[in-house]
Amino acid sequence: MGNNQQSGSKSSSKSNSPKLSSKQKQLNSQKEKEDLQKALASVSLRCQDKLNNKALHEQRSNFCLERENRINKEFLSKTVHKTQESEDENKNKHLSTQQVEEIIQFNLICETNEVSIKNSASIVCGVNLHVKQPKEQSERVPMDLICVIDDSGSMSGKKAQLVRKSLKYLLKIMNENDRICLISFDSVEKILTPFLRNTLENKSELKKAIKNIVGRGSTNIEAGMEAGLWMIKNRKEKNPITCMFLLSDGQDDTPQVDLRVQKLISSYDIEDTFIVNTYGYGADHDATQMRKIAETHKGGYYYIEDVKKVSEWFVLSISGLLSAVGEDVRIRIKSQNSQQTKLAITQVYGGDQLWVKQDYEKGVFEIYLPHLVIGDNKFFVFDLQFNAEKFKLTDQNRSLAALEAELEVKAVKEEYIIRKNDTLQIEFKDVDQDQVKNNSTQAYYEEMMVTHSRAVGGLKIKQANQLINQNKDYTQAKAILQQYKEEMNTKNAKLMGNNGIKHLDEDLNEAIEKCAPQLYRQASFDKMEVIHCQRRNSICHQEDWNECQQEVMGKFKNKDICLSDDSCSDDEDDAKIKTSKQKPVQRQQYSDEDYSDSGDDDEGVVQQKMPNFKQHKLQRQLS
Repeated sequence: MGNNQQSGSKSSSKSNSPKLSSKQKQLNSQKEKEDLQKALASVSLRCQDKLNNKALHEQRSNFCLERENRINKEFLSKTVHKTQESEDENKNKHLSTQQVEEIIQFNLICETNEVSIKNSASIVCGVNLHVKQPKEQSERVPMDLICVIDDSGSMSGKKAQLVRKSLKYLLKIMNENDRICLISFDSVEKILTPFLRNTLENKSELKKAIKNIVGRGSTNIEAGMEAGLWMIKNRKEKNPITCMFLLSDGQDDTPQVDLRVQKLISSYDIEDTFIVNTYGYGADHDATQMRKIAETHKGGYYYIEDVKKVSEWFVLSISGLLSAVGEDVRIRIKSQNSQQTKLAITQVYGGDQLWVKQDYEKGVFEIYLPHLVIGDNKFFVFDLQFNAEKFKLTDQNRSLAALEAELEVKAVKEEYIIRKNDTLQIEFKDVDQDQVKNNSTQAYYEEMMVTHSRAVGGLKIKQANQLINQNKDYTQAKAILQQYKEEMNTKNAKLMGNNGIKHLDEDLNEAIEKCAPQLYRQASFDKMEVIHCQRRNSICHQEDWNECQQEVMGKFKNKDICLSDDSCSDDEDDAKIKTSKQKPVQRQQYSDEDYSDSGDDDEGVVQQKMPNFKQHKLQRQLS
């Protein structure tokens, strides 16, 4: 009704307006024509500006990559004139493929190799992958690290200060063969540095970039991630290990950022192996999104409840990769003689991110790990179910191979695949269940059973978390946790002295206490789940650290190298840089037009450094 009245009013007004003369119509037409010509001229001018900018982009299109190439050539030129003796000495510092193969232990394990045919039973089984320390000390494999840092307004103040100090700590823990790329983002991305080797000469530029992280603007995670992916994709040279750190304390301004990041990773189609670790600061960050982003590329999500400990989390993460000897690790497990043994895998623990293939019908499973590190002693557990009702004992099936496992590792220094195999033999006995012998005397037994209990506990915490999130059912969530706590204490009475069981008991108590509207935090439950179910590294759970992490974290806690408080500084390094006779690398790479220390706007410098990425991003948006 209202629309009809409005329409009638317009018609009336039009009919009452005076008729225009032919001369007036001609003047109006001429004016419209002039306005149109002005608009066309403006569009033409803008198009010409774009063409000029494109020409400028083309002139500088490979600016950053060429600079990276020159830096690498300069670095390599320092070693070209080494004597043959020193070259041979350098070769001997790295582990050969044969040495790597010798330090890898790979075994199928289970709580018992005997089965009573009188009772159906569930058997805890697993794969143990242990990388022993080599007999001779060797140099570690260098890495490329891309730090994508939230520089939005919520990071200002103390948070930004702690991140700056943590990044400076990375400069200390990494050696001169490692390369670092720094990217910040608020509403847009800023590539602060290309890949720079962590040499004394380059530290001044890296520290200058770190100093510019102060917190401003809104949050656009996708922009920062795309810049990081572009840097990985367009590297002229690369180190064997690649890792990306995403640091953010808040929520992205647009929903479903994890799906967009996943599409980005797929669209870039990067062949190199790399992982993405995400770090969420404070209780207000989006834990679900940060976790999903990490899982898009086999990385870890770390909830940093106390921002003062951000340095410890950084150190723990990076030290876990310092001694990598293999990548693209695949473990394939297959059921054997399942029709005869009546044994089947019914549950695997660790999540879909770890178990990339789960075919329960065919009995085929696959585990994927991005890297294999010296000192790792990993247990991947699952349940093997025996069906006594369908089994008939004969002379032919008293002892059968129930499972077969294959390990495949790509050596990081050579294009060589290392393979190892193992089988699990099961004996079937016509005895009562209490007469079946377990493997409690085996060295692996305790850690395998602890890993299984923690994995089940992690799933119970996840179940409680879902009940609260979806139904606000705090009572049922609490009951599930309390019931499993009682079962665990009964079943693991002999293992209660184990640190892993102690920490699980502590986390179950904390989760039970937080099953209340005023105390519940999703991020806390997520953190406890991944620590126990996926054995994700945590600064509170030293039993999950590998040997390299124990060594580096020991130095950190002893303050041999520390930057997590104001008492620590880089004065010594800064003095070395100032007194060095060599000019800083950026002076050799940039002309006065390209780079200046005169306090130019950082964003302008970045645009000069990275026109190729800007052009690439524009093309993606247009397409």
